[in-house]
Amino acid sequence: MEIKTFFDNISCTFTYLLFDSDASEAIIIDPVLINNSLPVQVTNFIDKESLSLKYIFETHIHADHLSAAFELKNKYSTAKVCIHEDIKIVIDNFKNLTTSIAQFDIKFKDGDLFDFGNLKLKVLHTPGHTPTCSSFLVADKLFVGDTIFMPDFGTGRCDFPSGSAKTLYESIQKIYKLRDETIIYVGHDYAPNGREYNSKTSVKESKEKNIHIDTKTSAKEFVDFRNKRDKTLAPPKILNQAIKYNLTGLNE
Repeated sequence: MEIKTFFDNISCTFTYLLFDSDASEAIIIDPVLINNSLPVQVTNFIDKESLSLKYIFETHIHADHLSAAFELKNKYSTAKVCIHEDIKIVIDNFKNLTTSIAQFDIKFKDGDLFDFGNLKLKVLHTPGHTPTCSSFLVADKLFVGDTIFMPDFGTGRCDFPSGSAKTLYESIQKIYKLRDETIIYVGHDYAPNGREYNSKTSVKESKEKNIHIDTKTSAKEFVDFRNKRDKTLAPPKILNQAIKYNLTGLNE
């Protein structure tokens, strides 16, 4: 498996392109729309390598940036947009924003498997930040979206509708049960204290060093901390626009 990482420095978001060069099949995880346009670096790479884009996976409905999922589907008509089946909860939570919902081709559930080339992706449902939040395990690589971040930045917020610090704690325990050598690819990085941006850590490093939740952190400690911290956080600046667009593909 080869992994190509793209970074949007406006939303501090990573897009991951995974591909099997022998079979020329690829998937994308959490594609970001750049300046209301398709991410040119991503599409140029796909076209240059003559890859067939099979799936577009969303870890969740994003509230701080616009997804390029449906634009990519328009360009690569065989690609299927995939999200967890609990998208129905998000739709219900934000029904005041829109009644027009885009067509998600596949609504997966925990444990589902997807093949691309000679590779296999396994879904781990890891809610808490949002109800749809899912992580994707490919070999020894785990793509976690906003569930957990680099150890010096911690974990995702839980104050969105149907978010839950208790549920997030349980989801992270699921991640911490994976092999220590498993590489974690994060959805965002904000480079605290001026360090360089980084897209990956490991289960072992997170268990030992994550500033919000290590192996000694109890559920009560985490829930109390997360709830208190979330009360201090402002909503994302484009919350309603992002939710509406990422549910509908319409920028009205």
